[in-house]
Amino acid sequence: MSTSYMLTKPISVEEIKDNCAHTSIVHVIGEKYEAMHDGENFLIHTVNDSNEVIGFTRYGGNNPFIIIEDLEKTFNIKIISEHD
Repeated sequence: MSTSYMLTKPISVEEIKDNCAHTSIVHVIGEKYEAMHDGENFLIHTVNDSNEVIGFTRYGGNNPFIIIEDLEKTFNIKIISEHD
């Protein structure tokens, strides 16, 4: 089971790497994808042509709360679930 999320404005991958206290960017699945990671949970993110995160997907039992809260507070954005 998965859940998709969209950001109200794009955020560059570099800004996330430089500014988020509880979220890091890691390579997963044989270096094919990058994911946001909080040390326990992860979200596979989608980027546009400018290497800005525009959305992400949660798979399985991951709890994205810490990552979502970190992004929303750091960048003053709203993250919207496909279920909202």
